[in-house]
Amino acid sequence: KKALAVEPFTVHRDTSRSWLYITDAVRALRLLIEGGHIGVFNLSNDQERLPTEKVAQMAVDAVGGYCECIVDEPPAHQIRHKNYSSAKLRETIDWLPEVSLADGIQKTVEAQRANPVDGYIEER
Repeated sequence: KKALAVEPFTVHRDTSRSWLYITDAVRALRLLIEGGHIGVFNLSNDQERLPTEKVAQMAVDAVGGYCECIVDEPPAHQIRHKNYSSAKLRETIDWLPEVSLADGIQKTVEAQRANPVDGYIEER
């Protein structure tokens, strides 16, 4: 949101996440429920484990490169790397993520531009 509003935003150095687009998460949950599978499953994309700094730069690029991304140290209590394995999920159901991180960022930018949320709009 802040990138679209051309407001500076902060990301934390030396952190990473496993990125999964919402439609892929919903599809996985639907397949688990419809298949009657019970248990604990990680919803993640093992192929999209990236540093948050790189993802922030992708977001800035997606909105035209007009926003400043501030890189700071993470709080001491923060889990630096949230990259959970989806192996159990993939072994249980016939599922793989279909939306890449780059495509997911672009879809999010397009949706936000079409329907601004919380007053955030692009101002250039």
